[in-house]
Amino acid sequence: METKKKYRITYRITYKYLDKNEIWAKDITIIGTEEDAKDHVRNLKTNAYVISATYKEVEE
Repeated sequence: METKKKYRITYRITYKYLDKNEIWAKDITIIGTEEDAKDHVRNLKTNAYVISATYKEVEE
C-alpha cells in the first residue's frame, strides 16, 4: 500500500489589536496531504489577514 506524501503548510497571519494600533504576525504550520495543502493555500490567499501562505513536501 502506497503512503501519501505529507506536506507542511505554513502561513503568516496578522492581527491588529482593537484598543491600540499595534499589528503583529504569527506563523502557523500544519501538516496534510498535497490536496489539503493546495486547498488551504488557495483559501488562505483570499483571507485579508494572511500575509503569506506556502506549502512544501515534508522530508522524512
